[in-house]
Amino acid sequence: MIDHFEKIIELAKESGLNDAFFEAAKEHLDAVSGLMRITPTQTALFAIILERFGNNSVSMDKIAETLKCGKMQLLRYMDDLDALKKRKLIRSSQSSHFLRGTGDFPNYSVPLQN
Repeated sequence: MIDHFEKIIELAKESGLNDAFFEAAKEHLDAVSGLMRITPTQTALFAIILERFGNNSVSMDKIAETLKCGKMQLLRYMDDLDALKKRKLIRSSQSSHFLRGTGDFPNYSVPLQN
C-alpha cells in the first residue's frame, strides 16, 4: 500500500486533483480506495495529508501548496475531508464551521492512536 500512496502523492504534486491526475493515478487510487473503503478523491486527500503530516497539523495552505491550487478551490473537497474525519482517518484541529465568520481554515492531522 505504501507504493500506491507514494505514486498518488507524486502524481498529485505534479498536476493537482484534476482529471489527468485521476486518470494517471486510477490503478493506485482504486487499490487504496478498495482497501480503505473510501472514494478516490478521499484517498488522494488522505495521501496528501499523510505526506505533509509531521509534528504539526497540516494547514489548508500546505494542502493547497502541494496541489498547486488556492484554498478556495479546496472548498469543493470539504465534504470529502468531513467524510475522512467521520471515518476517524484524520482530525480537524479547528471547527469546520470556518465560513461562519471566524476566518480560520481548519488544520488536519492523522491520529496515531484511536
